[in-house]
Amino acid sequence: LSAHHHNLQYNDVAMFFTPVEKSPQYGQLRVGDNVNDSVSVSEFTQEHVDDGLVWYVHDRSESMEDAIDMNITVRSVVDSSVLAWYREQLEISVLPVNDNPVNVSRFTTTLTVVQDLLHPLSDEEFHLHDPDSVQEAIVIRVTFNDTDASSPFIVDGSPSIEFRKSDIDEGAVSFQATEVIGTVDYELEISDGHHMETITLSVETVPQTLEVIKVIAVPIVQGDKSVVISQDHLLVNTDSNVEDVMFNVTRGPSHGTVQLHGQEDTLSTFTLEELTARAVAYHQDDISQSSDSLQFVVSNRFRQLAEMTLNVVVKPLVRFAEEPKFSYADEFIAVKDMMDVSELHSVAGSEVKVTVLQAPAHGSLVWRTTRQRREISSSIEGFSSVDLAEDRVVYVKHEHAPAGTYQDGFEARLTADGVQPANTMVSFTIDRSIPPSVITAAPTTEPNVVQED
Repeated sequence: LSAHHHNLQYNDVAMFFTPVEKSPQYGQLRVGDNVNDSVSVSEFTQEHVDDGLVWYVHDRSESMEDAIDMNITVRSVVDSSVLAWYREQLEISVLPVNDNPVNVSRFTTTLTVVQDLLHPLSDEEFHLHDPDSVQEAIVIRVTFNDTDASSPFIVDGSPSIEFRKSDIDEGAVSFQATEVIGTVDYELEISDGHHMETITLSVETVPQTLEVIKVIAVPIVQGDKSVVISQDHLLVNTDSNVEDVMFNVTRGPSHGTVQLHGQEDTLSTFTLEELTARAVAYHQDDISQSSDSLQFVVSNRFRQLAEMTLNVVVKPLVRFAEEPKFSYADEFIAVKDMMDVSELHSVAGSEVKVTVLQAPAHGSLVWRTTRQRREISSSIEGFSSVDLAEDRVVYVKHEHAPAGTYQDGFEARLTADGVQPANTMVSFTIDRSIPPSVITAAPTTEPNVVQED
């Protein structure tokens, strides 16, 4: 009998087990260093069990089961007074002499583990089948040459050279990989109590995976000062523990800082655990800029990757028409039907200026100057949120524009007091299949801006 069968935790007390009446019925309880030198007893202690000195010896009858009914007495080690008493039954399964050996045909002979990590053992890897035995009766014992080293097999959190199939089924057994890359062989003795099979298990330790599989620009919305840096922007593939993967900032951003979200201290390092928890943020200090960047390296305890760059781009606070399509028959098209900067105007609390960086390829942006919609001015280089709201800016196609449906657009820079500048692309379709729009009254006043010829 071992502590696996009978284990009572105790402190400063002695426990005595006394078999009741004629228990066990088909065998004897004996105490000794080995079964041949053991003697029959009527009482034993938990210490005897812990030391592996208690034996059940079957009487070779045809009985297939037995039981030990015991009175358990807890005595003080100080004065031997009785502190507690209760009864317990220990059931015994008796296997036949013609018991079949454990089937190890699906028991793995190779195991791949990751450097310095704990690898849980599963039934798929350590599959054992024995219809004659309960899972608790199948014992796996490990032998290896390094007697000074602790066992790499961990059972319920502690190193052990012996465990049972039932322990594996319960998820209680793991293999602790070393930091050394390579293959080590272990001899495993698998027994059901009658038959024993020895198997060589080759354990290959492979390096931890560490690779950055995505780095995309972090968008900070125009008007915001901070944005969370997350796995949407930095995606790492690793089997390392997340707290062991470090991001070391080798060059900080020029126009802001990297911080823990909600804090002001500048970060020079952060972990994958913090990144996954969305605890890392970029804070922009200089709002005169529409972009920024930082450089970093990713590392774990065993390797470091090459330096990488993470860009930060100001995302314009502008709304576009959904699938903007306009009739080819319209001689001019209102730009306010393409884009809306009213939200940016509200956030900034001031007028938004739209500077045209790249004009349309097949048309021009012009002022609508009178009530007669067909009267338009020359091409313009910019306009304001007020101009948009009052429908002063229109698009007119060139004489040499494509004869059929075509795509066009213009690139612009949005600026306003108190917010970052941001670039945007306004795209739209001129479609021959759409009928012309209904003409409505135009504004009567011209914008107060200087135009270039």
